[in-house]
Amino acid sequence: SDEIEQMQKDAEANADADKERREAVDKRNAADQMVYATEKSLAEHGDKLSEEDRKPAEEALEAAKKALEGEDQATIDAAVETLQTASHKLAEVVYADAQAQQPDGEAEQQAAPQGEDTADNDRDKKDKRGDAVDADYEAV
Repeated sequence: SDEIEQMQKDAEANADADKERREAVDKRNAADQMVYATEKSLAEHGDKLSEEDRKPAEEALEAAKKALEGEDQATIDAAVETLQTASHKLAEVVYADAQAQQPDGEAEQQAAPQGEDTADNDRDKKDKRGDAVDADYEAV
């Protein structure tokens, strides 16, 4: 029982430090995700940017990667902020490409489920008919 009380006291004492560590980890994960997303976007859409728009994004990306190699949260935050600003033009190009491709993507997604529904409905109709036979009826 004394051990449990001591553990609770330790946990309470460390709660603030734990919270700060969690926030730092969350910020770091967000920075990692932004670096990954920017790299991916540059690889896929970078050729559509002018040199003057692409170069700052590439430089900010490298700076953010370098900041993430260290532990200084202020440096990481500053690098991420610079990356967000520098990659703004890239985001516009990615968004424009997504908008241009969207109608085709929606049509393909909708076609498949409707096709499946039709097949299911046909099978259901056959099952419900059972052994019924269509025949001409003639009154005598």
